[in-house]
Amino acid sequence: MSLNESTPLKTFIEKTLPDVDNNSVVQKLEQLGVETIEDLKFLQESDLSGVLKPVQTRKFLYNVHLEDSKPSTSVSSVTECPVPQSPISQSHVPQSPVPQSPISQSHVAQSPVPQSPISQSHVPQSPVPQSPISQSHVAQSPVPQFQSHSRLFCLEDVLKKMPELQDSLQNNNRLQADNRRQFVREVVDHIRKISFNCTKKQFEEIAKNIVFTYPNTFEDRIDKIRIGTGYDSLLKQFISRNENLNRGKSPHSNFVRGSETGQQKTEPKKRKVVHDSYGCISWAPSMSSDEESEQEKIREELKEHYGSEPDWNLVYKGMEATYALQRRHINSGESVKHLREEWPFLVDQHVLFTHCKELTGIDLLQAVKNSFEKKASRMLRFFRSRTPFVEPYLTAAEKEKEDNNLTAILPLVILCLQSSLGEKDDSLFVVVDEMSSNEEVENACSGKSWPRLAMLGASILAAKEYILVVDGEAIGRYNSFLCALSLLFGSFYVFNIQYPNEAVATLEFIQRCFIGINPDAGLKTSKKKRTSSVNAKVLRLINELADYEWTD
Repeated sequence: MSLNESTPLKTFIEKTLPDVDNNSVVQKLEQLGVETIEDLKFLQESDLSGVLKPVQTRKFLYNVHLEDSKPSTSVSSVTECPVPQSPISQSHVPQSPVPQSPISQSHVAQSPVPQSPISQSHVPQSPVPQSPISQSHVAQSPVPQFQSHSRLFCLEDVLKKMPELQDSLQNNNRLQADNRRQFVREVVDHIRKISFNCTKKQFEEIAKNIVFTYPNTFEDRIDKIRIGTGYDSLLKQFISRNENLNRGKSPHSNFVRGSETGQQKTEPKKRKVVHDSYGCISWAPSMSSDEESEQEKIREELKEHYGSEPDWNLVYKGMEATYALQRRHINSGESVKHLREEWPFLVDQHVLFTHCKELTGIDLLQAVKNSFEKKASRMLRFFRSRTPFVEPYLTAAEKEKEDNNLTAILPLVILCLQSSLGEKDDSLFVVVDEMSSNEEVENACSGKSWPRLAMLGASILAAKEYILVVDGEAIGRYNSFLCALSLLFGSFYVFNIQYPNEAVATLEFIQRCFIGINPDAGLKTSKKKRTSSVNAKVLRLINELADYEWTD
């Protein structure tokens, strides 16, 4: 592949990474043996570490995933809705045009209707059935059709029944809640004409293709950020609707309708596996024995300098150089107390932020700051209009604001978030006297090992100083709530701690919507039973916020 030659692969790279030196990427791909767009699906993040930054690599591989899952328009891979024909007349009588309904003539015409081998040489091809929704929009995205138990699910048939969706699809708008529920009902009703017991995998394929075709209308997102797979909530609605319709049915409903064998359709139950590396890009970096010896030597030198007046530039360089050894100690399960003895500078504010950026690829403080600036005011308006039980928090914040405590607005967003998700504020915050010592703070936070913030003041909203407590150890004192909240969240990742059940929804919302860590698989909680990679409460709130944006 020449650097000056225009190929589909190079065009795809330029489209996906417009602000990157494409030539270096092309050269790297050539070295890896990539020849076509199809070869890209075999890449791993580590393959591009030398030419792309972590987030750029994730973005590129995400677009590769979308390209790979894109419904094909070729006859061999997409089966069109068959046009019933008489087997007697096919070889003798010219076929009359099939009645048409108007979706996307310019696009669908590219995919001819499959015909019988008998008729291909004698009969002119019939025009493709078409339907009336959003010619300008659908012309860019094929209306997908999905195979299920040798029958066809045609999204086109569902859209014919809902002409009221035309404006939303054409203008790339989200559906109103009642239209979305009606759409889910129509899709599930259509599927049930094929089978009462469509499997989760089959529902997932349908939801994924619908979201791919109409991302602006159906995708799970907030502020243009995709949440999880992007189709978790639509998949959950499909499954819930089908299960509700199956409730109270006879045992025979467990058989696939139309099955020739009549065998019961059973799906093996799979347990979710908790991965400690969830959301991380450099969880356990490898190192040679020589590198380990060198890093151990640096660790000993850093330990000797603790307690004196160290050269902080050397300290920061030394901590960055020993990242791999730090991860090995942390991943082995050592307590925070023991880690502080071996790595006394690890809990320094700058070191924690640097470690977290290396671990996740994200500048936590900047991410939280940007999110608060863009989303805080809109979220507060939403909470005030939709969730009346947060009113006491809003009233208290107004009082603190009158007392010139402007910082009360920031923790207010988190308190409203916790209340809206049905979680208690003491799962993450503990109010202590503003004159409390570290030992008194540790006693107040005893009994719970996960990270929490001690709020020094008369209340959470009135606090002006914050202490981070991890594993019963007070590891830092901060004057900024933004800084304290960022390190509270980051400590779950740095110290390999799962989200507690008492605060799992709040932390996952912060993770996905404030920080931007959006894995589409895996969990960071001890709860094993989860039908989706995204917490159900988080999905619900994200979609309510997204709906509110269109009416705000």
